[in-house]
Amino acid sequence: MITLAVEVFFLYNPAKTITLLVRLMPMLCLMLLGEGASALTITYGPVVATQDPPTSVKIIWWTDQATSNNTAYVGSSPTGPWALSGTNPASATRHEVLITGLVGDSTYYVYVDSAGVSSTPVPFRTGTNLLINSSFENWHSISGVSWGSQEPDGWHGWEIYPWDPYSSGYQNHITIQMDRNTGVPTPLTKDLAHRASMDEGWRTCYGGLFQQVESLQPGDYIVSGWVAWKFQDTHYQHYADHKVEIIARDGPHVPGQPPTGTVIWQATAPGEELNWKYVQGVVKCTSGTLTVYANLRSDFPDGASFVHFDGMRLMSAQGVAIGFSNFQTNYSYNGSSYDVVISYDTNIPSTTQVEWGPTSSYGNTTPYDPTLVTHHVVQITGVQPSTTPYHYRARATVPGEYDNYSADRTFDAPQIVLSNIAAAVDVFAGVSCTVSWQTNFQTSSNKVYYRKVGDPNYTVVQCSTDPTATSQHTCVLAPLELGTTYQYHVESGGAGMLFAVSMPDRTFQTPAQPGHNMFYGFSLVGGPILEHGDDVGP
Repeated sequence: MITLAVEVFFLYNPAKTITLLVRLMPMLCLMLLGEGASALTITYGPVVATQDPPTSVKIIWWTDQATSNNTAYVGSSPTGPWALSGTNPASATRHEVLITGLVGDSTYYVYVDSAGVSSTPVPFRTGTNLLINSSFENWHSISGVSWGSQEPDGWHGWEIYPWDPYSSGYQNHITIQMDRNTGVPTPLTKDLAHRASMDEGWRTCYGGLFQQVESLQPGDYIVSGWVAWKFQDTHYQHYADHKVEIIARDGPHVPGQPPTGTVIWQATAPGEELNWKYVQGVVKCTSGTLTVYANLRSDFPDGASFVHFDGMRLMSAQGVAIGFSNFQTNYSYNGSSYDVVISYDTNIPSTTQVEWGPTSSYGNTTPYDPTLVTHHVVQITGVQPSTTPYHYRARATVPGEYDNYSADRTFDAPQIVLSNIAAAVDVFAGVSCTVSWQTNFQTSSNKVYYRKVGDPNYTVVQCSTDPTATSQHTCVLAPLELGTTYQYHVESGGAGMLFAVSMPDRTFQTPAQPGHNMFYGFSLVGGPILEHGDDVGP
């Protein structure tokens, strides 16, 4: 509108028009740029999700405008060098890049760039393999078994003997060994320097190695590894009765029983694959324990079987995109129950919610807060006092992408239990009494209330160790009157705790007269001391 008015006005003054138009063009360009385009903004991310294998990650971020110029840079420090990078040429507002060639269970940094706008570097860790000694590098000696003299650290050998489904009479033991030189794979190992090997020949047997992983969160897990195998002989009659396999069981190993569960991989006779093959599958965990098996099975004695395992992995199937840290809990009593505040941090902005309950099965959930924040605060009200800790875990989501949970944690809502309450009167002087007791939680405010029977008011004595929190408590009541019966009760609690009181009153009695002092004499060379003897000589 302004430009048109200026141009029309100066049509009648050509000389001035040229001069003024030249001067107006830079301003006109700036006006057009300001009205027609704005700078791109990275609105969320980068979010890093671990993958399987753990040497790769998926990086996601969002921009407020679609762009096809998108790159993610990864390095081992927040200032570079940025040794790895990946691009996404698709024009969109959501951008995703897969980075490979990383080292598992290691810390890296990533920043992203879209159309020349960069994020700040953020740290992340590559995926964690939940199996110990997954590449079978370390072995230890064992005795008392018939399948070998060594087993890999973290793993346990097993077999069912005798195993003879067809009653052939050829039952024998499986052989388990490090780097056994039968049915040799190419290359000799796939992950580092050693492998786990098993074989059998013209026998019936069933066994292998297993590793049991506990304290897992419910959900899907990926089991994977490298295998090489060979079935050798031309006389097989029962092909399906010769198997090599990887099984994942939702639950612990059951001694003496064939392993059951999800078959991650299985090969049956005939055939071979001595060039390492990567296999993987998914198993659902509901029990909190997964057992991974690497097995060899021969049900009929008409051939030989060889199998090698290397680079086994057990990982959460869901990419861990959200990291949790700095958990803190605080409680305070409110009437006859507790209010509990839980706070924690996440490495990226995410939603807020907590599951909690008396066991790791939880059963209670706080309201879902969709606000994306990195510092999270949750308040739980009306928590009943308990002698045992409550369990909880945090849930955080990146909307439309990831839903992650923290590890199981605990908080207290203390129900204080008083025990071993005792009163010990000083029988010699008769005018003091020591009251002692214990609590199941450490308490910082501990008192004894006492009075003579028939008196309306109590005298209060606080333990000398207060306010230091402890579970062992002692108070001295003094001065007391001789020949008197006293009532008393104890009380323990602390900051934010519901107090426990040992009602009804207990009693103790002081002696009518002080006790007599006691003297001990010893007969030595010079006679008893109380008889004017001495211990020097005659």
